[in-house]
Amino acid sequence: MQYQADRYHHPKEDILYHYYLAHYGENQSIKNLEQEHIELTQLTAEFADIVDMILLDSVIPQEIFLQKLYNFAMRQKAHLQLEEREIFPLLRRDFSPYDWRCVSEQYQDDIDDPLFGRKVADRYRNLHNYIDI
Repeated sequence: MQYQADRYHHPKEDILYHYYLAHYGENQSIKNLEQEHIELTQLTAEFADIVDMILLDSVIPQEIFLQKLYNFAMRQKAHLQLEEREIFPLLRRDFSPYDWRCVSEQYQDDIDDPLFGRKVADRYRNLHNYIDI
């Protein structure tokens, strides 16, 4: 979960956002997204830590786990909704075919992406098939 987002997903989005800001001017929502990605990485790591502790038979009070789960889910949902409702429509509206080509040329690790690259890793195959329907 964390590896995919940190290594492939958020860096791709950050390329889009930097390009937009450099070529289309300031947009506060886009400007805030890079910091939000950093915060989401930290939140995901904290949630993964508590899950790992439970898997190692540590006793974690249910209320603490549920609060961490709730915070994680709500923050992720808010982030995705912002991107889907505001940011991506803005990019689709403003970017020209040339802009999309320029951005895609900056994707260094696209081929190696285990979920969306040329060769889907076994551990991501079910998710890839579900998304790709």
